[in-house]
Amino acid sequence: MRKPVLLGTLLLILGIGSYAGLEAQTAQGGQSVRGRVNPAENSSLGSLVPGLPGMPRTARGNQVRLAGKSEGGNSIDRSTAIGVGGSFEFPDVPPGNYQVTVLPSSIPPVSIVVSDIALPELQLGTPLARVLGTVNVEGGGPQPRFQLEWMTASSNGTGAAGVRRAAIVTSGATFAAELPAGSFRVAASGLPAGFSIRSMTAATTDLLKEPLNIRVGETARVAITLAVASPPPWVRVSGHVTGRVGPLPVNTIRLSGNSLAGVLTASVNSDGSFEFPKVLPGQYEARALPSTVRIAAAIVVGNAEVRDVTLAAPALKDLVGEFVKIQPGEFMMGCSPNDTQCDMQESPPHRVGITKPFEMGKYEVTQAQWEAVMGTNPSQFKGRDRPVENVNTWVEALEFIDALNTLGDGYRYRIPTEAEWEYAARAGSPDAFPGILDSIAWYTANSGEQTHPVGQKQPNAWGLYDTLGNVSEWVADWYSPTYYAESPALDPTGPPTGSLRFPRGGGAIFSIPMWVRVSYRGRKGPVPGRDLYGIRLAREAITQ
Repeated sequence: MRKPVLLGTLLLILGIGSYAGLEAQTAQGGQSVRGRVNPAENSSLGSLVPGLPGMPRTARGNQVRLAGKSEGGNSIDRSTAIGVGGSFEFPDVPPGNYQVTVLPSSIPPVSIVVSDIALPELQLGTPLARVLGTVNVEGGGPQPRFQLEWMTASSNGTGAAGVRRAAIVTSGATFAAELPAGSFRVAASGLPAGFSIRSMTAATTDLLKEPLNIRVGETARVAITLAVASPPPWVRVSGHVTGRVGPLPVNTIRLSGNSLAGVLTASVNSDGSFEFPKVLPGQYEARALPSTVRIAAAIVVGNAEVRDVTLAAPALKDLVGEFVKIQPGEFMMGCSPNDTQCDMQESPPHRVGITKPFEMGKYEVTQAQWEAVMGTNPSQFKGRDRPVENVNTWVEALEFIDALNTLGDGYRYRIPTEAEWEYAARAGSPDAFPGILDSIAWYTANSGEQTHPVGQKQPNAWGLYDTLGNVSEWVADWYSPTYYAESPALDPTGPPTGSLRFPRGGGAIFSIPMWVRVSYRGRKGPVPGRDLYGIRLAREAITQ
């Protein structure tokens, strides 16, 4: 008599299992629920969409939640981040009844039914209408930066009930804004001296007198004309480019600054001269292009013409620095004799041969070099002659080197291998320090916890400065703590793959003598705010 019961129980279990499997299949083949988060009806300036300007960060929703029950009775609760433009998506939602909510937000939730019919895109909050506009300047002058304010008009179409949103500053000759449907007064603010609104129209409506009416699903188009005072507020800027870096001649000057919505460009004449006939007052950078290094000058434009701007290409030596020829040879790599502070990763000591000559940077790469090439300076301790530091990824070092390799000066620049670095740093010495430490290195005990200009300490026997201390220097190899046990005897280049690159040589801060020994293999990965990572270049001549 028990068999039917057991059989029924088994069939029930199998049935439940089959239904669960069906539910899983339905989930995998469910509908995609997608949509967009729009500003709340009574929100302050801006949007609930992350990344759009105008609204306090704490008032923006940053997630959308979908919660409810599937047709199979399972509870579904998912969340997703709000993407660019307020978009969101839940893929493979099984059929059922759900609520979609913006978190955190006062936007009312939306109830949806998911079935085998695709849902239209959801709109959470007030749907937006789009406004596109153009700006024309009388006399063809440059586009100034200014702001448009959209104010909700009162029911009788006059006056203003309050500012709803400030438009994005004009960019070039066009602008765009997204607003809830309604009636708006439009006003301009922040126009530079010498400019005024001549006309502002939408279709046949004069927006200086009447409000702008916009509807969801339609695009309102606004045309603005700016009048210009006499004399006009712009001036002429002219100058010359001297020299060039790289194989391509400079042919364009780009002018960018805080008084333009975009950028201005001018052609370079055969004699190196250039001219911008209409530039608004402000602070600018004039940069010569094309060039992989920075050929630029800062310009302050006032009410008078700016003449004789000189953009001088840096000398090659100012970009790459000085080098020392390193001859082939062999040395004992790893833990030095009688050194009792060695880590396991410095063992076993092993003989290595360097079979080809190469050149090594006499100094660490300076901040002046880095700025001339990259146009930036990541260093914490600023100084043109100090070594560049906070080069916290190996990729950043390669970007600098890639720029140098476009110079066409007959050399291939690179980061030294770990074996090359230790061979050059030892300069024939088998000792833990190739000299008296205080005389050859800036480290915690004598640095004052900061870097110092390169070349102030004594060089090693081969004429290289600051191989120990000041900044840790990237090497080309992948890091492996056991590599010395398997390293080839000639020209080792490290493991073929890995997850970490690393520096050698210690630094000016957080470096006790143990960490400035010539065999010490450095920290395994940057520690922001603690390690000072920099570069020493290696190079060899390119043979034809």
